[in-house]
Amino acid sequence: MKNKILYTHTILVIAIAVITFVAFLPALDNEFINFDEPNYIQHNATIKSLSKENIEKIFSSYVNRNYQPLTIFSFALEYKSANLSPLSYHLTNINLHLGNCVLVYIFIFLLTRNYVAAFIAALFFGIHPTRVESVAWATERKDVLFLYF
Repeated sequence: MKNKILYTHTILVIAIAVITFVAFLPALDNEFINFDEPNYIQHNATIKSLSKENIEKIFSSYVNRNYQPLTIFSFALEYKSANLSPLSYHLTNINLHLGNCVLVYIFIFLLTRNYVAAFIAALFFGIHPTRVESVAWATERKDVLFLYF
């Protein structure tokens, strides 16, 4: 019985992830835009090194009058592995969003004990148009990060 329940949850979570990933697939073709990306990513010297000084600066300074150390730190980690490849930044946002969809599924299931309700809620969350800006815009990572944590 437990194996069947685990199997059902696994299939539903995989379905949510695949459908949501396909819905956001066009975001992988996005470039950086000339709004926040120059200040947060492209010309931000603090993300270009994971030195002790830069990490201290990430956690003690503002970008565009916003204090977002986890977002900036995630950009620094990403810069270390992918430099300025927009594909990588967008793929990371999508993967964080997929993780959030799984968290929504778990949360709704724990509230309702109904896997169909959890599936529908998580799927709607995953593909809802209001999530597009947060997922498809590289510097809106702060939105997907705050839900993830």
